[in-house]
Amino acid sequence: MPLTKILIILISGISILYSQSYPMYGQNQHHTCHIDIAGPVTKPNEYWRFEEKEGREAGNPVTDSNGNIYVGFSFAEDKTEAYYCSLDSLGKVRWEKRLKLSGGNYSICDTALDEERNHVYFTFGNYFEGIHAYNLNGDFIWKCDTMSCQYPVTISDNGNIYSGSWGISLKCISPEGVKKWEFLDENSSFNNFTGPPSLDNTGHVYLPMGDYVYCLNADNGQQVWRVPIHGVTSKGVTIANNSIYYVDNGNFICLDMDGNEKWRYDGVGLNQEQAICAIQTNGDIIVPGYRGLSCLQQDGSFKFKIPIMDFHTIITDYNNNIFVLDEAHPYDLVCYNSVGTVVWNIEREYSYIQEMCFNKNGDIIVADCSSLICYSTKTGFSSSNSTSYLPGKHFSVSPNPFTSRLSISLPSSGAIYSLTGQLIKNLPKGKHSLDTSKWREGVYIVKSGKECKRIVKVR
Repeated sequence: MPLTKILIILISGISILYSQSYPMYGQNQHHTCHIDIAGPVTKPNEYWRFEEKEGREAGNPVTDSNGNIYVGFSFAEDKTEAYYCSLDSLGKVRWEKRLKLSGGNYSICDTALDEERNHVYFTFGNYFEGIHAYNLNGDFIWKCDTMSCQYPVTISDNGNIYSGSWGISLKCISPEGVKKWEFLDENSSFNNFTGPPSLDNTGHVYLPMGDYVYCLNADNGQQVWRVPIHGVTSKGVTIANNSIYYVDNGNFICLDMDGNEKWRYDGVGLNQEQAICAIQTNGDIIVPGYRGLSCLQQDGSFKFKIPIMDFHTIITDYNNNIFVLDEAHPYDLVCYNSVGTVVWNIEREYSYIQEMCFNKNGDIIVADCSSLICYSTKTGFSSSNSTSYLPGKHFSVSPNPFTSRLSISLPSSGAIYSLTGQLIKNLPKGKHSLDTSKWREGVYIVKSGKECKRIVKVR
């Protein structure tokens, strides 16, 4: 029997597994970004804070049914060692591990949880590290090389692990760490990295990969169908309402389960790191796009829009409230109600918000640069065991937002990164004038020493 209390909610033919935990990216194997509990409707306060002591950046946190949190920190300038840990519900370290990285490029360390089998998986962008499995008490179980995991893995009901590796590969790995099959499309381009795979309840796995959205047999990796992608796509697809949802070149696409287009919503636009959509309890779809979230009904008809500059994560709760990490808005953590009106916001001027999840009590766990912060309506405390990145007060960047040119003055060497940790440009000490006309619109991070500053490219 699973350790988590599982509820099955039927939304127009697709059963979506919900639990009292937040075990993986997108909350579940369908990536609906929906929690079957109520989030806070009054403005929460910082309940506790955990800070990684050497300035590494946090990946996506996950929670189990006891309120414990699992998170990895891996990307930091001049660091060759990853750090990952488990915290209890009060932010105290249960166990921690360090891993010497073997070499090559690496990015955020992401996490996925299989509580039924007592496994937690940490994945690395590093070419040589792949997936590391531990039990929930922190004991090492196995390691599986998977080339490079650009995004978190997805776990099926039977415990199989599905991992996308850069642009053209998807692997299925058993709970024992043995590769069962690999799907490789060598003819596809690298215009789109593989997003986190999504699973339905009938034995199929879906993902955008290279030039197509693929449907594969989850047991053997054989292709069932594919549809072409015409431009930049979202980070994975969402399975709900007996449909498949994703963004393709600024248009929101709805397919039936056989890969036929049912409808599309044009003009969504793209943010730099395109978030996946979120599903509400009534089946409505919260669609991410350039400078806004659109709420669509199941037939594709428009309900309302929330104007937002840029964002990274969207989660809906049982009451159809919408929680957004708004990375370019004066209020970085925002709650909207079911009709798109602001309920509360938390202004965090210097934050660099990456990911968030919920625990069983409806508290919000936010990964923000090298910090992990719990926001709760309970009265709590702020704990810190180390130093994190500081606001970039000792270097200048102008203008911000910027369009085609950017001026930066650094007291020491630094670099510019995308939101996923991809290096954009190394910068030596001194003044720089950069041509940014070909950069994608969205949010970037400038780092120098222990300081970082968030900058925004606009039209």
